Amino acid sequence: MERFGMPVGYHSLSWNWGQGLFTAISDLSALGYAGTESFADIAQWDDFRLLDLEEHLSSHRMTLASLYYDGALGHPGQRSLHVENAARAAGLLERLGGSTLVVGGGQLQSLPQELEEMAKTLDAMAQAAWPHAVTLALHPHQGCLVYDEQSIEKVLSLTDPKAVLLCPDTAHLALAGMDPAQVVKRHAGRIGYVHLKDYASGEFRPLGEGQLDIPRVLGTLAYSGYKGWVMVEYDGQSRQAEHASRALEALRA
Repeated sequence: MERFGMPVGYHSLSWNWGQGLFTAISDLSALGYAGTESFADIAQWDDFRLLDLEEHLSSHRMTLASLYYDGALGHPGQRSLHVENAARAAGLLERLGGSTLVVGGGQLQSLPQELEEMAKTLDAMAQAAWPHAVTLALHPHQGCLVYDEQSIEKVLSLTDPKAVLLCPDTAHLALAGMDPAQVVKRHAGRIGYVHLKDYASGEFRPLGEGQLDIPRVLGTLAYSGYKGWVMVEYDGQSRQAEHASRALEALRA
C-alpha cells in the first residue's frame, strides 16, 4: 500500500515483540502492506534462518524496510560496539532490500557530556551503514536521552545533517508535548523515516483510535516532498491483524 506516494508498512513488534516475524510478514502481506520493520538483533541469526527469512519475504512480496537498534549510545566506551552492530544490521538490510537503520533515543547512563558523545556515535554509525546504501534515522523515544524538543534540536545540531536523519514517531512526540505535524514541518529536509501510531490521554493507541491528526501529519510530509517509508506501529500484543487492518481503514479514510 502507498499513501501520498509513500510506501506504508506495519511494525512486526505487535507479534510477540517481534519474535513472530514470519507470522507478521504473512499477515501483513495478506492485508496489503508493502513492508515491515524488525529489530537489529536478527542480524545475529545464522545464515540458514536468514535465508528462510529472505525467501519468506520474497514469496509474500514484502520488504524488510528497516531494523531498529538502541543501546547506551552516549557511552564512549561502547562506541565501537555500536558501530560494529550498525554495519552488521546495514549489511542485512542491503541483502533484503531495506533502506533504513532506525536508532532509538539512547539508553540513559547519566554520564558527562552524554548527548555530545551520542552525537559522535551516531555519526560513526551512519558512516558504517553508508557503504551498504543504508541511511540512519534517529527515533526520539520517551525515557531516553533524546525524547523532547530540546534534546532533539541539540543532537541534530551536533550531527552530520546528510548522514543522521530523523525518524519522527507521532505518539512519542505527542507524549513529549510536541505537535507531530509541526515537528515534521520544521525538520522537513531531514526526515528519513516515519513511525505512525496514535495517542490519547497519556497512552499509545492503535492508529485511528486516538486524538492525533494523522491526515495532517501525512499531508505535511507529502507537501514537503517526502517519499520514504511510513511505518505504522502499535505496542499491543493481541488482535494484531485486526489492529493492522483497522489502521489501513483509517489511512484510507
